[in-house]
Amino acid sequence: MAEQRLSLAAATSPLFLYLSTFWRSASSNRATQQEVKEQLLAIFEKIADECRREPRLAPLYERIHYALVAAADQIVLSSTWPERTKWALAPLEKDLFKKLEGGKRFFRLVDEVLQEPTAEAAEIAECLFQCIALGFRGELIGEKRELERMRRSLFEKARLAGALGNRLTPEAYDRTVPGRPVTLPTTRTLRLVALAVASLVFLLLTVALGVKLTDEDVVESSRFLTEELRAGRTPDLNELPDKLEPLREVVNTSRKGR
Repeated sequence: MAEQRLSLAAATSPLFLYLSTFWRSASSNRATQQEVKEQLLAIFEKIADECRREPRLAPLYERIHYALVAAADQIVLSSTWPERTKWALAPLEKDLFKKLEGGKRFFRLVDEVLQEPTAEAAEIAECLFQCIALGFRGELIGEKRELERMRRSLFEKARLAGALGNRLTPEAYDRTVPGRPVTLPTTRTLRLVALAVASLVFLLLTVALGVKLTDEDVVESSRFLTEELRAGRTPDLNELPDKLEPLREVVNTSRKGR
């Protein structure tokens, strides 16, 4: 069996896990503006390192990097974090790119990838979808209908990638077939939903059990959960970091009680 390739979604999963955690605990987060910036920069550097090790991902990450930074900024700014007003004066986008055009550039990239009939574009679409799911609005703030259209289109693009893989070709987009529309396989849909649910459960349980994770633990755990679910497998919790022993005990006890 061929070794499974690292996906863009798996490589960027630490960022989405961090932003999701940040959003849920923002009001009680006492980190300074500089501390949050350093945490985000460290995550972006880890992602860049992962993508450099996987040559196929390097150009994909280069394309989406700006959009991810813009999404991180807006999620921080729209949270209840006490330091968010200071962040507005010096967002990460301004620090890294000396510009403030993420709200427009994000959706320009969305338009591009939706028109590209490639599996690589679908991988980017999956990450852009996650940005919107976490609350990114960009220049479409207040335009719920258009934002929902974008979100659905990105979701379908990501689902198509999971269903057809590298068989996506330009020819397939140039033809229409009369008759009743064919329903795409739902496997990809279920995996995307499962991934979101698993990530949320993972976060809630670790917080409830008082488990303190390092950046390395988060990266390792999120990547493991992502790859297992994307492959259609039930994650084996014994493969998670040793610090998550309390989590394993809770889940195993639940399974025995069924």
